[in-house]
Amino acid sequence: VDLTLTVKADQRFRPEDVDARLRRALFDETTGKLIPRVLGIGRNLFRSELVHWAMSVRGVDAVETLILGDGSELAGIICPHDHYLRFVNPTVEVIA
Repeated sequence: VDLTLTVKADQRFRPEDVDARLRRALFDETTGKLIPRVLGIGRNLFRSELVHWAMSVRGVDAVETLILGDGSELAGIICPHDHYLRFVNPTVEVIA
């Protein structure tokens, strides 16, 4: 599944620190919210969840861009009950 996420860093934080925390929160191999083991099999993913997870990262001020899949999924991604979502080469950017 394609993912493009751009967040704005709070001016009190260094963007590279926010980037590291955001990537860890979403893609850490054991606890990342978007890894298959944590997200689960057959679980839908809603844009509001991704926004919530991103905004929960210390130093994130706003979500500027969020594109899931080909961009046509307005509410989120529906996952078949016997599949899991896997993000390959997600684009994550933190701007000042």
